[in-house]
Amino acid sequence: MAAWHASGSWEAKRLIMGRNIAMRRTLIILIIFCLLTALLAARAEAFTIVTPGFAVSVPLYAAVPPPVYVAPPPPVYVAPAYAPPVVVAPAYPGPVYVGPGYPLPPPPPRW
Repeated sequence: MAAWHASGSWEAKRLIMGRNIAMRRTLIILIIFCLLTALLAARAEAFTIVTPGFAVSVPLYAAVPPPVYVAPPPPVYVAPAYAPPVVVAPAYPGPVYVGPGYPLPPPPPRW
């Protein structure tokens, strides 16, 4: 009885050496699902396998996906307000004035 205690328990050896097929298969399924969840899911909190007399819960911390860049909406074209064209010269030549167009005021009185 003391011989198997010196080298470790036989159950641990069976688990490590892979002789317990059901446990080995359960661990393989756990590893596969953990990898799939980490690769495919954006976020998962925990993955749990429950069998009669055995349960394993593994926290999964998948990388948070990078933020999605949303471009700002294109600018709305607003036409400039209407302004009449700037006049640099007269549009047509005006009449030639010889003198004032109104009568001259009377001269101031002389006292």
